[in-house]
Amino acid sequence: MSALIVGRSGFLRDSLRSLLLMVPEVETVFQAENLASAKSVLEQHRPPLVLLESGLPREGTSSLLRWVKSEMNGCRCLVLADDVRQQREAWAAGADAAVLKGFPAAKLLQVIERMLSREGKRASQESIDPLPNGEVH
Repeated sequence: MSALIVGRSGFLRDSLRSLLLMVPEVETVFQAENLASAKSVLEQHRPPLVLLESGLPREGTSSLLRWVKSEMNGCRCLVLADDVRQQREAWAAGADAAVLKGFPAAKLLQVIERMLSREGKRASQESIDPLPNGEVH
């Protein structure tokens, strides 16, 4: 299966790619920096998993998330948010999971694996929301 990472190029996107390639089911990881390139990859390759970095310039993460959820049946979306407000916006826009940047890589890998094993069912928000001190439920 394939996955798509939508976000600015750099360390975070490279790290997410490496993390995704650790998941046995993931064979190909596509990358996009903006809404137009993300839509192109989604329409052409139809990856079942999308990781979205919050704060996409101009277009907005929520806008892309709503499009994915309406146009890409069964696609699961995980949003990496800068703050709790963005995390809540992601949940409201239909994210299957939303975590704060800085979330431990091992926990993020668990979230991704759970999302893939749920066959499109929305992950439990309570199971991945960080506690105020940064710990995870």
